[in-house]
Parts: sequence; structure tokens; C-alpha cells
Amino acid sequence: MIEVENLCKSFIRTVKDDTDKKKQFKKFKTKKEEFLAVNNVSFKAEKGEIVGILGPNGAGKTTLLRMLGGILTPTSGNIKIAGNDYLIDKNIVKKEIGYLSGNTKLYNRISPRELLTIFGNLYEMSKENIEKSIEEISEIMNMGEFIDNRIENLSTGQTQRTSIARCLIHSPQIYIFDEPTLGLD
Repeated sequence: MIEVENLCKSFIRTVKDDTDKKKQFKKFKTKKEEFLAVNNVSFKAEKGEIVGILGPNGAGKTTLLRMLGGILTPTSGNIKIAGNDYLIDKNIVKKEIGYLSGNTKLYNRISPRELLTIFGNLYEMSKENIEKSIEEISEIMNMGEFIDNRIENLSTGQTQRTSIARCLIHSPQIYIFDEPTLGLD
């Protein structure tokens, strides 16, 4: 279902260049250096498996998940999802994924129902399937009391449930959740 081979992601960061000790009290020069946020990661996750990514802050967990979700492009390595190569079949692969970021922002001036309808349309669902899916998700996620309220008026927990619901609307084969319990009540 998910196959990751030798995945790497590098970034360039600016750091103080303190190699010249004579300039200790003057303005520091900076230099750019490359660092690997994800270094040669490989794994497989079969259908029905649940995989957790653990590590300390700064270990590259979110970067890895963003590459799996199609938000970041790997520096090197390969990702296959449901047998499709991510770089070749990106649009096909994205329809198979429900991706939740740790810092998802939602449109504040619409309701969860409107948001879910928009995403259902983006995933090319029929109107009937969208309505049916919204009702099922609303019941499962206990969203009935706020599904028609504006998102800007929701609690943090209600907003997080709405974010999770957005990932479920199209019944994807794969769920990639980064800190899904953050802010849940």
C-alpha cells in the first residue's frame, strides 16, 4: 500500500559563521549549510496496517509525512502509494490519501458542512455521495451540534474534528495524520 525507499529531504539553513575569532564582538557573518531533515528512510505499510512515526522534536517526522502527503518533494528516494509512483502519478495518489497536517488552517467564514461539500467536490464525488458521507461523518465525529455553525465560532476541539472530517470525506485508502489528537476535547 505504501512503499518508501531511501527517502531523503535536505534543506539549506543559515548559521552564524564564527570561524574568525577576531571578529567576536563585531557583526557575525552567516553561511549557508545543507542539513538532512529525513535521511535514507525506507519502510513498507501494507493494507490494514497502522504505522506510527516516533521521535523527538526536530527528528523529521512532519517532513516525512509531508512528503508522503505530497506537500513536499523528496530530495531523493521513491514513494509508491497503492502501486503508483508518486512523482509520476501525483494526482491519482492524492485521491487515495486523507492527509491531516499538524497545523491545518480552515476557512473561518464557512461552516463544516460547507467545507466538507467543497472538499467532496474537489474529490469529484457526486452530490448524493457528498451528502451521505457528511451525514455519516457528522454522526461518527459527533458534529451535529455545530456542523452548520461558522468555523470561526467553533472551539479548538470542534475545529480539529472538522479537520479530521475533511480527511475522511472521500473515503481514502490511506490516512496520514500528523498530530490528529492536538486540541481535541
